Amino acid sequence: MDSDVRMEFMDKFRRNHARVLVVTDLAARGLDIPSVQHVINFGYPQNAKTFIHRCGRTARAGKTGTVWTILGLSEKNYMS
Repeated sequence: MDSDVRMEFMDKFRRNHARVLVVTDLAARGLDIPSVQHVINFGYPQNAKTFIHRCGRTARAGKTGTVWTILGLSEKNYMS
């Protein structure tokens, strides 16, 4: 997706004109969206630092949120 289109989508999300934003790990690192209340992980990331960074989107500036992680059978060892 080209940069202008990305910025347009981000602007819509920030203004609540879009309620869901789907991003990759690459995009998740650079986003500053203070109103994120929910993060849904489809699969466990390759390392714990990335997982914490993803989940931290919901806990900015003292706010709280909810994080769900959906795992497949091959990832069942992460559930312990």
